[in-house]
Amino acid sequence: MTGVARQANGSAEDSFEPLEFQGKSKEFFGIWIVNVFLSIVTLGIYSAWAKVRTNRYFYGNTFYKGSSFEYTADPIKILKGRLLIVGLYAIFFVSLEILLNPFIAGAIFIFGLIMIPWLINRSIIFRLHNTKHRNIRFAHHAHAKKYYGFYFFHSILYVFSLGFTYGYSLNEFKKLLYRNSSYGSVMFDYHGKAGSVYWQIVKSIGFTLLFMIIGALVVFILSTLLNPLFVDATTVDPEEKLSSVARILIVVGVYLFYFFVGILGKASYDSYVGNYFWNNVSLHETKFQSTLKPTSLAWIYGTNVLAVIFSIGLFTPWARVRIARYKCENFAISCPDISSFIATSQQESTAIGEEAGDFFDIDIGF
Repeated sequence: MTGVARQANGSAEDSFEPLEFQGKSKEFFGIWIVNVFLSIVTLGIYSAWAKVRTNRYFYGNTFYKGSSFEYTADPIKILKGRLLIVGLYAIFFVSLEILLNPFIAGAIFIFGLIMIPWLINRSIIFRLHNTKHRNIRFAHHAHAKKYYGFYFFHSILYVFSLGFTYGYSLNEFKKLLYRNSSYGSVMFDYHGKAGSVYWQIVKSIGFTLLFMIIGALVVFILSTLLNPLFVDATTVDPEEKLSSVARILIVVGVYLFYFFVGILGKASYDSYVGNYFWNNVSLHETKFQSTLKPTSLAWIYGTNVLAVIFSIGLFTPWARVRIARYKCENFAISCPDISSFIATSQQESTAIGEEAGDFFDIDIGF
C-alpha cells in the first residue's frame, strides 16, 4: 500500500510510506532449522538464543525509510526468566499431580494470578526497551500498579457484565498501553473510542457469520448432488444406508467447517479490530495506517496452517515470512521528520515478564 491517504477529519492529506520486509523463506529456513535442532539437543536451553536469532532476523529485515528495526535483547536474561517461569510451573505440577498436595499447588496458582499484571507490565517494558529504530529505543513507562488497578477493575466488570464489557476493557487497555509508551522522548497517543471498538467486533462477527452461511449452503448443495453416489441401495436399514466413504466425508467436512470458521474468525478480528487500533494511534505528528483485509488474511492464515501441517512443520519458515511480508505491506507510517526524535536513556529491564507471556500464551497486544 503506497501513495497518499487522507486524515480522519478530511482536512489535509498525509503521505504514508509502508514498511518493507526484505526477509526470504530460504534464509530464515537455515536459521529456523538450526534453532529447532539445537533447542532439542539442549533440552530447550538454546530456545532463548533461538528466540533472539529469530527476532533479530525479522526486525532486521523490516525497514522504514531505509532503516531497519533492531532487536537487542540478551538471551541470558531471557533464559533466566524462562527458567524461573518453567520452574514455578514444574513445582505446581509436581505438587498437584505427584505429591497430591493441593495446598502448595493452590498457593503457587494464587501467586501466579497475583503476578500476572506485573508480568505483563514487565513483558511490555522488556520488549519495547529491546526494540530500536535508527538507534533510538522504544520504551514503556507505566508502573505495575497501573496494571494491577486495570486488571482488578476490569475483571470485576467482565464477570458482572457476563463478558459484555470486553470491548470497553480492550479499548481501555490499548489506551493504557499506548499512552505510556514512547519512541525516544516522544510519547504515543491513542484516540480510539469504546463504541467504535464494539462496532469493529460486530463487523468481524458479521463477516464470519456471512461466510459460515455461504459455506453451509455450499456443503448442503454438494451433499445433495453427491448423496446418490454414496448411498448403499442394497441396505434396508436406514441407519446403514450411507456408505463408509460417505461417513468419512461427513466427518472430514465437519472438521473442515470448524477449521474454516476459526480461520475466518481470527482473520476478521485481526483485520477489523487491529486496523482500528493502529489507525487511532499517533506519535506527535506521526500517524499510522493499517489496511489488513479479512479475506486476504484468512487465505494466508488458512493456507499457512495447511502447508505447515502437510509438510510436518517444514513450511513454518515460509509461513512466518509470508505473513510478515503481508502485514508490512499493509502497514504504513506518515512521519514528516523522523530525524527530529531524540533518544533518551532508559533503565535495564527484566526478561521474566516476557517469558511468562510466551510460556502461558498471554497476548499483550502491542
